[in-house]
Amino acid sequence: MSFLYRQVILFDESHEELLKLDRIKKDKDWDSWTRLKEFLTSLPCRIIQNRKAPISDELLENVDVLIFGCPRVPFNQDEIKTIINFVKNGGSLFVMNNYGGDLRNNNNLSKVLQEFGMAFRNDQVFDPEHNIHGYKYGLVIQNFNNSPLLFNIDEFYYLIGCSLKVFGNARVIASSSTASYHKLYDSNQKWTRGEETHLPVLATSELENGGRIVAIGEFNLFSDDDFGLIMPSNKMLFKNILSWLLEPKMKIEERLDMLNLKMVEVTREISNIKRILRLGTVEKNGTRKLYSKDQLAIKVTKLEKALEDDSEEIREIEKTYYQKRVKYEFYAILISIISIVAVFISILISILF
Repeated sequence: MSFLYRQVILFDESHEELLKLDRIKKDKDWDSWTRLKEFLTSLPCRIIQNRKAPISDELLENVDVLIFGCPRVPFNQDEIKTIINFVKNGGSLFVMNNYGGDLRNNNNLSKVLQEFGMAFRNDQVFDPEHNIHGYKYGLVIQNFNNSPLLFNIDEFYYLIGCSLKVFGNARVIASSSTASYHKLYDSNQKWTRGEETHLPVLATSELENGGRIVAIGEFNLFSDDDFGLIMPSNKMLFKNILSWLLEPKMKIEERLDMLNLKMVEVTREISNIKRILRLGTVEKNGTRKLYSKDQLAIKVTKLEKALEDDSEEIREIEKTYYQKRVKYEFYAILISIISIVAVFISILISILF
């Protein structure tokens, strides 16, 4: 999927964020962001890294998407108010936390999120069954609700993260499996196993005025880690998140272009499914994966739903586009008639007087 528009994305680094685009540690790929920065700089978007300035109305004046990658310094009250107003005025917000939530990471992201129906839990999620090479803290997330954020994704990797509370009009987009569990972190720096399972890890909220919020309890999935942004599903997730957050800022023609590109992605996936049906397996991240008939049926259903949603959205966009076009053409004709009448009156006056 390509981005055919130029918008402003601001990465905050003034609150000692763990995600810093310029950080490169060859011996710690989970704390390096080379691939993410290369991907971002390849987009026709303006990327701003705010390293010192407090979050203010002036700073966010021309910003379309504001991103926080696990701050380690809390926002002050003025900053909280500014961020909330930014979203309420139509801005888009993407926040990432880390295991232990706000408490362990010394931030107050939930003070902002609770205004929009979300909050981070002070916990860490584990899964003894759906994980990366037996590491219970490295989850493979496969429990999805229908969302454009999950377009063309079967699963993604959640390396070390917390869960979310979701309420009000916010939506759970992805959750851990029913085999998962969590450990709660307290102010004494102790961990206690909790009772809940099937925990939300990715959520969104959308306001009527176009403001959008994405919250995820982990940020290393977009790092240079072997199971970070190099994984096609994690990279697609980041692309989908940015696309969804930028969508309200796009012109109609740009949204149509983006949807057409999504249709191309669907066509590629259909070709991939045909190959699976023929061979029974497919190369996935360097290994061969065997798909069952049930898994293929799920993939086909998801593709059908994606095509249906995209076709409906294209129809709505085209309808809006043509309504606006008819209105503008009517105004143009009206102005032309007024101009002709004005010229006629001017000529008539010159003749009579």
